[in-house]
Amino acid sequence: MKVKIWGVFVSLALFVIGVLGAVSVYLTRNSSIYNRDYYLTGFKHDSDLYQTNQFDASFVASAVDNYAIYETGGQDPTTNDINNYEFYGDVESYDYAPKTKFNLELWENDANLFQWVIKSKMDLKNLKVAVTNQEELSAAGISIRYGFVDFAYAHQDTNNMSAIDNAVSGYYLVPDIFSERKAQEKLVTDKVAPIYFYVQTNEATEVGSYEINLTLTNDEGVAIDATSIGVNVSNNYQLATNWSDVNIFNGLDNISYYYNIRKNEVPADFKDWFQNVYLKNSNDSNKSLYNELAFFEYNNEKYWKTMNDEMANMVEQQWAFLAIGDNAEVRDIGLIQFDEENESKDQWNVMNRAITPFTFILEDRNDKKLSEKLTQDLPEDEFMSLFKDKIRLGKYSWSSFDLYMKSFAEAGFKKLQLSGIQGDWGPTTLTSMYSYANKAFVPSYSGPEKAQGKLLLNLWLDEFKKHVDQVRAGSDETLKAAYNEVKIYYYDDEKSWGTVKMDNNILKAFDPKHEYIHYAIADWENDVVGYEDVVDTTDYAEYAWIYNYDFYNEDNENYMNFVNKRNKLGLRTGWYSLGCNETNNFVGADIGIGDYSLFALSLTNSPLYCNYSNNEWYRKNPNWSSNFINCRPGETMYAYPELNGMNEYQKIHAVQDDHSLVQAKQIVSLRSLELNVGTKYTNKIKTLEDTIDDETTYLKNNISTSNKISNTSSAEKFNLNYTSKTFTGVASGYKDQLSILIDRLSNKDVRDEITAVKNIRNLIDLVGSTK
Repeated sequence: MKVKIWGVFVSLALFVIGVLGAVSVYLTRNSSIYNRDYYLTGFKHDSDLYQTNQFDASFVASAVDNYAIYETGGQDPTTNDINNYEFYGDVESYDYAPKTKFNLELWENDANLFQWVIKSKMDLKNLKVAVTNQEELSAAGISIRYGFVDFAYAHQDTNNMSAIDNAVSGYYLVPDIFSERKAQEKLVTDKVAPIYFYVQTNEATEVGSYEINLTLTNDEGVAIDATSIGVNVSNNYQLATNWSDVNIFNGLDNISYYYNIRKNEVPADFKDWFQNVYLKNSNDSNKSLYNELAFFEYNNEKYWKTMNDEMANMVEQQWAFLAIGDNAEVRDIGLIQFDEENESKDQWNVMNRAITPFTFILEDRNDKKLSEKLTQDLPEDEFMSLFKDKIRLGKYSWSSFDLYMKSFAEAGFKKLQLSGIQGDWGPTTLTSMYSYANKAFVPSYSGPEKAQGKLLLNLWLDEFKKHVDQVRAGSDETLKAAYNEVKIYYYDDEKSWGTVKMDNNILKAFDPKHEYIHYAIADWENDVVGYEDVVDTTDYAEYAWIYNYDFYNEDNENYMNFVNKRNKLGLRTGWYSLGCNETNNFVGADIGIGDYSLFALSLTNSPLYCNYSNNEWYRKNPNWSSNFINCRPGETMYAYPELNGMNEYQKIHAVQDDHSLVQAKQIVSLRSLELNVGTKYTNKIKTLEDTIDDETTYLKNNISTSNKISNTSSAEKFNLNYTSKTFTGVASGYKDQLSILIDRLSNKDVRDEITAVKNIRNLIDLVGSTK
């Protein structure tokens, strides 16, 4: 009889559901304050394991634990200075950390993180780490990225929705940023320095057992500590790579804005590069600085390419992101400039606006008042008679879009999330288009409930089909491959049920077999998932991410019916996160919290996770604020600029005499890497479900929550400080659900998320390596 993993995990669900309230607190846009406090319980003394070393402690452990947390003691430190910070927790107990052999169990096409933790009274600032047999491992198909880490600042603050950001009850430094392969200079004595290692295999990795040999050297190059990590690579099972999926928003406009925009001006070095490099090497006749093609090439070479490569290859992110419409609010429209002769728009001058290669043009050269009707509630027949032949796409729209498509395919992305023409909530949300008569961008309604929105969507779809046909019939093989390799998803972000239903049906009528376009949605539980009949609302949407207040809730009949109906139709369903005051996103959390979210979602047969905005950086110092200063709501810490501050800014823009570009990079965070690890493990659950048919399997026999297969290196890390006051002000419709939630959270015997993750991982590793 075939064993189903879901049945196996029933006993595990008792403590899994008990702690899931930690990721379900964002119940309304005005939810109340809640806190999460740190503590570390450390290790038990074991004289047989303790070894005298030049360090007080030196041990290797799983990456899902946070071993290095510092308390700042101040509300707004201005420098990343660890000298004055106090280690939070029982640091002395690290002296007795067990030095047992640490092993990684990897399949082919797999990934995992581990850490080497050093505590010492020595001066660590010149300490260097090395993998001494990296070439040998690389030849076997095992790649390793490693280094000491910098610390991100996590603190209590409010965002623009008046909610406590990240639920941090104090002011802390937490490791999150890969640094160089030496300890940062500001690490001093009596501190804890974690070194992280990210290990990947591929389809061609040779099966077998390996050792990762590690050494630490001092400033004189003398080895002062060494250890080895076992790696077992097996191919017992074919990994179900398409079941679980993580989608992290990656806004290209945010990267270029961070590095370039100052006082709404085109960067000075861009002007120099444009004249001396672009115009000399391009066949484009456009001489305007507003040239979208030049804008793309400059930013792609300087910023975007390195970030795309990191996200698509290292993190294995499948999703890229762009927008169709210039969804600028009225106050922003005046900042956009336009070159009429070449029909090129200035992409540099608008903050907080998704980059779009498309420009809608209103042909109203002799009628300045025609544009006023774009925001009037006209009958559809009347509107169509006025505008059907008056609106078109700008000259550079498709050639610009082709450049983005080529770049996404080159990086390795498989899906493009193309945000729909309607960029905000409600049928009267605005998209801008250029008016020749007014020589300015003017607003237009863009929701499909209005005639304006229907016209814009159908216009874009018709032009899109024509363009794809031209690409398929053309001679540019690279472009053909890009359109073949990257699926294009028209994407509705938090739209009303009416919008989703209309877009769903418009797209389905346009391309019923998905020969050109695909469809994806993200929406609130009380919008789309009201829950209307899925066949009438989202049957064309191959992906749906739902902001469900308690995403692991098998008692939520509406959500489970929604998931089950979509699963039967072969459609994908999951959960998305806004990033504000949710424990599974906050920068101070153990990085394995993302794993926990995926495991919980797998129990509802909806293991898809979507996270907003990974590169909305704090302007002064991007790793020095975990809140949303000067940026839109969204998780700000999935990647970090490698260079920041005015001095680095000047270095970035120091164009050399030969006008070569000085590239700036973004570094993915430890949590971003761990999300990929969590995806791998969740896909392993599906693989084992589909392949194991032995009722006496270890997975079934060892699922008890009290049975730990591996040595416990640390106990639960966080005190989930929830009380009835936590949920004051919540909509009355959720009171019953919340009372149950509070009861579970107040149960001190319930294991935390990291304990659950460790247990599940251990079991999967044990079963996965035994056939």
